Amino acid sequence: MIDTKALRAELDTLEAKHPHMSEEEVRWLLTLARTLCDELDGARKRKPNRLPAERSGIVHKFQIGTGFEAYMNVGLYADGKPGEIFLTVSKAVLEENSLVHTLHALLDVIAIMTSAALQHGIPLEDLVRKFSFIRFDPSGFTNNRTVPIAHSVVDYVFRWLGARFLKEGHDAET
Repeated sequence: MIDTKALRAELDTLEAKHPHMSEEEVRWLLTLARTLCDELDGARKRKPNRLPAERSGIVHKFQIGTGFEAYMNVGLYADGKPGEIFLTVSKAVLEENSLVHTLHALLDVIAIMTSAALQHGIPLEDLVRKFSFIRFDPSGFTNNRTVPIAHSVVDYVFRWLGARFLKEGHDAET
């Protein structure tokens, strides 16, 4: 982690003339460096944009292939943007296969990380771009026309989020 206090002290010692730069260039660089220190300090102080205790949301049921069914709960900010997600595998699927318990735990991790990212200002578009088209089972046809084929649960979740919440023109197929 950068110690901005020590960096500011170092910058103060650089006020003297530099042999290869004009005074104006040195002042400009010092101003830039101090501004970056201010931004870094501000980012450290910034708190996550948590959702209120009472909020609206969407519950989305989806199926992948012939045997996987799950629910996605999306908590929304007042402006309609997503701020958190929860992923729940249906009880029937959990009772059927013990390996699904591992997948369910991994989906919990993905949901927590996605929620934290959204609340700390990471754009949904970046998350959709990074996590779409990841391949692992279960995969297959879905019950959703927007995302007709899912390469994995993670692929489905992020392509659906992109299609539902990003500006028009975002294609879940690309």
